[in-house]
Amino acid sequence: MHSSGEILNYVTVDVYRIGEFPYWFHQTWTTSFQLCISLVILFHAIGLATIASLTVIVITVLCNTPLAKLQHKFQSRLMVAQDERLKATSEALVNMKVLKLYAWETSFKNCIERLRNEELKWLSAVQLRKAYNTFLFWSSPVLVSAASFGA
Repeated sequence: MHSSGEILNYVTVDVYRIGEFPYWFHQTWTTSFQLCISLVILFHAIGLATIASLTVIVITVLCNTPLAKLQHKFQSRLMVAQDERLKATSEALVNMKVLKLYAWETSFKNCIERLRNEELKWLSAVQLRKAYNTFLFWSSPVLVSAASFGA
């Protein structure tokens, strides 16, 4: 049995993933194809300096691989934290009359705030890794150009 928080996460995340599937499916094979064509064109234009470009590309991919694994791990932990917070929030809203009757609002508020802080911790970790990944993504063309024409 899944909680309402888990179901909400499934709906929001899985619908996005299904919508993105056609793009990313073709992106996997077209990226390799584009890279090969680019390297051939670059080799015809600048000769052996292409090896420096290829080295920078390989180093960039090698730097991105552990970041991607870490990103996946943190994203999974973020989803668990979101599930827990949404479950607690949903439970509090469903049982609001009981909470008010027994004056448990403060303890539930503290519990939900603790869960929000945990979620925020993982969200910050995810966003920091995304920033590193974005930096690598946008700096790699500059580094490849510098390696190509600096060699």
